Amino acid sequence: MNCNDIYSSQRSLAELTELIHTAFLVHRGLIDVDILVKIDEKNLRSEMELGNKMAVLSGDFLLANACVALSELKHSKVVEMMSSAIEDLSHGFFVLPESGDSPHISLDDLPTSRVQWEDLIFLAQGSLVANACAAAVELANQTTEFGKSALNFGKHFMLAQQARLDIERLCHRNIENNNGHFNHSCSEICSLPVVLLAQLYGGSNWLNSFIKTDDITNTKIVMKDELQSIVSQHPSVLEESEEICRRHHDLALSMLNLLPPGEPTESLKLLTKAVSGS
Repeated sequence: MNCNDIYSSQRSLAELTELIHTAFLVHRGLIDVDILVKIDEKNLRSEMELGNKMAVLSGDFLLANACVALSELKHSKVVEMMSSAIEDLSHGFFVLPESGDSPHISLDDLPTSRVQWEDLIFLAQGSLVANACAAAVELANQTTEFGKSALNFGKHFMLAQQARLDIERLCHRNIENNNGHFNHSCSEICSLPVVLLAQLYGGSNWLNSFIKTDDITNTKIVMKDELQSIVSQHPSVLEESEEICRRHHDLALSMLNLLPPGEPTESLKLLTKAVSGS
């Protein structure tokens, strides 16, 4: 195989990877009906429950189509890789709280160290890209060593991107238009600079001071402004976050250097530099 060739099976893999991602985004559209009714009685419970049902059905439909497309590749190892990614996504979906009101925040699940942050971000986002990269190599009948390099590239690529996004949103930078990025669904309390501060100041107990409970809805709300303020007072934490971003950026590039040279590899290098801000 010429390293510049793209097989039809690899195109199918890219499409089903996007379907899986979209399916989980749709599932994240579920809302807590009881809370919205408490906030405003004009919210009709029946209409919101219908919306939830539609979100579940739509997400399941996309995921089912992705699984059908996956089976059509007729490659057991690729099926195993992508199934593992779906399992990791499901785990991350329930562990990391979403941005905004988070009624089900569990302090025990919040990352309070760099290692925990990396592990959870990999589950919630990195696993899908990493396994898709490794599966693409597998479909090209390349060696196991190339597959491992592709897997590690996807992992470090996503960690570098998420670190960059976390730094930007905690520094009040304009990141409204991020349609090309995988997510902004994770709560600010799980962002890298905040996690590094928690590692310094007592872990979960320190994080708890930035969560308040709304008296009316009994929802737990992350105090974003307070988090942004305290992060801005600790430039050393932002510097450490930048260093972590650069480290994952460099590791992603080093993995690409282990893959066959060619236009696709060079394109991935440019993409890595773009998403990590390097």
